[in-house]
Order: sequence, then structure tokens, then C-alpha cells
Amino acid sequence: MGIEFQPSLRTSTTLRVPEDVPEYDLIFYAVLPYPEYESLVAKGAALELWSDVPSRDGKQNEWGAHAFHRAEQSITGASTGASALKLSALPGTPSTSADSLDSGSEVVLQCRCSVSTPESRPFSFTYRVKYPDGNIQWQAGDHDNGSIIVQRYPTLLEQREGWKDSSSGVQSFSSPSAYGSLDAEVAKVVREPGITWNGWAIDNQSVIAFALDGAIAPHAASLITLIPTFEPRSHVEFRQSFMLHVSLPASISIGPGGEVLLNSEAGGESLHLRKLSSSFADASSSEPNELQRQLGNLYSLSPDFVALAVPGTPILKLYLLPLFPSKGETRISIPHSLIFPHLPSGSRLLVFSPDTHTANFLDESIPLEGTVQSHGGYLIITPAMELGSGWLVASLSNISIVDKILQPPSVENQAAVPSSQLANPSNSGSDAQSNALFAPAVQLALLVNMLLALFFASLGGKPSSFHPNPDLPVNGQIDGTQSGPMEAQDPPLSDLNEKQQTLAFDLRNTPQTFSFLFHKAGSSISELSFALGQQEFEPHVQALNGSDGSYLVSLEREHKETGLEVSIRE
Repeated sequence: MGIEFQPSLRTSTTLRVPEDVPEYDLIFYAVLPYPEYESLVAKGAALELWSDVPSRDGKQNEWGAHAFHRAEQSITGASTGASALKLSALPGTPSTSADSLDSGSEVVLQCRCSVSTPESRPFSFTYRVKYPDGNIQWQAGDHDNGSIIVQRYPTLLEQREGWKDSSSGVQSFSSPSAYGSLDAEVAKVVREPGITWNGWAIDNQSVIAFALDGAIAPHAASLITLIPTFEPRSHVEFRQSFMLHVSLPASISIGPGGEVLLNSEAGGESLHLRKLSSSFADASSSEPNELQRQLGNLYSLSPDFVALAVPGTPILKLYLLPLFPSKGETRISIPHSLIFPHLPSGSRLLVFSPDTHTANFLDESIPLEGTVQSHGGYLIITPAMELGSGWLVASLSNISIVDKILQPPSVENQAAVPSSQLANPSNSGSDAQSNALFAPAVQLALLVNMLLALFFASLGGKPSSFHPNPDLPVNGQIDGTQSGPMEAQDPPLSDLNEKQQTLAFDLRNTPQTFSFLFHKAGSSISELSFALGQQEFEPHVQALNGSDGSYLVSLEREHKETGLEVSIRE
């Protein structure tokens, strides 16, 4: 019979597991040709592991059967039955090979056994094929068993002197010699065979993904999550990650050898470490109030992912970030309560994925659904403004609407104003406490949102029906389907909005290059004119994928230009 089992019989395999991991999985594989697999399925036969590995009912040192199953598919998570909007990859996302265990001519089965034995110990095993009539075909003789030896070692993250435990399980660093200094090593990752290190960080108020040996590494981060990732067909896996957070103005970085470095010039900051083995929600409920406030921008969406909402003016970036290793893509349902508190009322909302150049209208009655890669991803959510003759306009950059193009300001009035901020949702506690993770311009954001709301109201828009549902569970699954393509969702335009023939934007605090979405079913972008300052020009235009009459318009300005006008051609 052409079945290849891994680990092999008549061999001894040593696996290493950290002592601070409460539970781990031993994984066995069976590789066989497709014709042979189909033959076994047709006969109703089952491949089984026969071992003294503890069974799920907790019995220790007793031999028993454990079934093999097809390896996990590349897309996991609950599906509502509709195609999901694919999230764009985070900056710095490492390139990865295909996660599928199957090859072109073979099928891979796997058997997972969850073990919670704390001590180092050996396990014995053999394999068999069991038929419906009770007949059993053993794959080796009585003395040909294989063995697995599990060795425990201290930890995957070595901590330097100065860390203190707390009753909540969160550790705090309190070494006077490290605070007030640059590049003080506070911890270091352990390099174990078969494990690579990935993660994500909030670095200089942006979110990046990284691999420990990759080209991009966090260098001025307020939060870093380190995730040990296992090679394909690993024989042991466990759920553990490390989240480090430091209060501003200090920062943490990752050195070339995996060192965690504290950069603290002022002193008096606080550095915390949390080891995760379950979900973010399970761990956060028992933490000190200070750390809950500092991490208040993170919300648990599932046991494996957290969401981070980054409000701007007027856009919202919504990040989905992994806590543990995952394979392929994961489908996530995002409740509206994470979206609407950050955006102006009275407008239709567009959800845009930069990588795929696709956009959908956000339906208030249907939760947003997306597929995210193992390293995390993000979406841009932006209000759609109405321009005359049926055009919808949505900014993809932090940019303000004004009544008319502003003249260049004098030199003494050119003080920079923050164009984006990372603010905590309004239902997460007091603003003074919940914004400790970042330093956002909250008052500016509130003022701009009020002005935007007044702007939309002046155009005749009806009061918004987009309100967060207080009964929506933040970390629960919600039934519903993704909204349809853009051309099928054209909203009716009010009479007053039909009269708005020009939109003007303030460019004083925008990047040199910025983008907009324009949509009108069955239209041509030539119906619109664009002017930077007083000069008309032709922007770079790209049609959106799968949507008739939808365009991505990219613009680049000189530093002296302070305004943009978009108009309906006469």
C-alpha cells in the first residue's frame, strides 16, 4: 500500500515545546496518491493513529485510536455565502509560498492530538487502516512502533533582568538603568528549529507587518506583536504570541538578532509584556486599568484576529491584525459598531481595497465581510460626496472639504496641522484616558467631523440611518452577506445635491500624491474637469476592477498648490 506516514515508524522524533505553553498539538501526516485515497473512501475505510498520546477525554497513558482527516483548506472562517472583499496587505508583508499541503498528485491527511501534559515525556505510536466490517490492517509489527519525545525548554522570549509579574499575568519592566537610555535590550527571541518569527507593529503612527529576517523591522514602535510561525508539515504546533507595549514618548524596536530594544530618553515611561495563548479578549479582561486604556483601540474580532480603527479626515483605515499563526486566507465579519462612530453622518460609505482596486458600498443592514491574509490587512472606508449630474466622489486620503480653493497662506501661518490621527472609539471610555496609545488631534477631528456633517446637511441629505447597534457583539459573528457591486447600488440623488456642480478640497496638509474614487454608472471620466490652484490638468485615471463607471484618480501636486477643484464640465 502506497501510504507514507510522518513521523515514520521505527524512528524516534524529538520535539521541543516551551514550558510556558499550557497546551500543544502533536501532528501526524499520511500522504497517499489520489487514486488510493479515493479507493479507501469508496470502501468506507479510515486511516487511524494508534498511540498512547492522551485522548481528548483526558485519559493518560492509555492506547487509543485517533482519526486522520484532510488537511485544512486555504480559506478558513465562517462564510455568509457571499464573496468577500479582499483586504490589502499591510506594508512590509513578507512574501509567502502556497499554504496547501496537497501536491498535484497526492492528498495529505493529518491527525492532531491536543496535549496538556506539562512535563517532558515520550509517546509511542503506530498506524492502521480500519474497515467498516471491523477488519484492521496494521502498518507495522508489534515491535516496530515509532516514538516522539517532547522536551520542555523555558521560553521563546528570553527576558532580561528587570521584569516583574503581576496578578493579572501582565509583566512590567522596571529597570532604572534602561529607562532614559537608547537601545537598551529588554528581551530577545529564541531561535528554534522549525519556527520563524513574524509580527506586526504600530510604528510611527502607521501599521506595518514584518518578518524577523525580512527587510522591514519596527524601529520606533509603541506596540509590537511577535508571532512564532511553524514550517509546513511541522509535527508540533502551539498558540503563543507576545505583545509588547510602551507608553509615549518612549519606543521599542527589533534588532537584527531578534533583540527587543527600549528607546527611552525622558524616563518615567511604562513598558508591558503580555503572553497570549488564547484570544485577545480573554487576556484583556484581567489586565490593569492602565494597560486596558493603552490598548483600548484594539478590539477582538475572533480568537485569532483583532481590529484597529484609525480615523482620519474624512477616511477611516480599518486594520485586521493576527494574534497567532494562520494558514492561507481567513474570512472575517466586521460589525458596523467598529466603523460608524468614526465617520461623518449623512453620507453613503464606500469600502475600498487598494491592492485589488475594488470597492463596494457599505450597506447599513449587512455586516462587512472580508478575507485577510495570514499577516493581516486593511481597508479604506470613506464617505461618498455627491456631485452634480449623478457623480459620487470619495477621497482615499486625509483631505478636507472647503467652500472654495484657499489662497497660499503666508509664511507665519504655515504651521503644520496633523492630517490624521489614531483615536479611540467613542464607546471605549473617556477620551483623556483612551487616547494614551497615540497622541491624536482629537479636538481637530471632532471639529472637522462637525463641519462635514454640516456640509452634508446643507446639501439636503437626510439624517443618517447609520448608527452603531449597541447590541452588536464586538467579537461575535453576525449573519448577513456582503453588499453587491457598485453599479447595482446607485443611491438616489436629492434635488439640492444635483445643484452642487463643484467640490473644493484643502490640500495644505495632504501628501504630495493623493487619490479619489469617482463613480457614475455608464459614464466617462472626461465629464469632469480638475484644477490644482487655478490651472486645469489631466490626472492619472484607472478604471476599477469589475465596476462599470468607477474610476481611481491619482493626483500629484507641487508644494505651493493649496487647493483642488473638481467640476462638471459645461
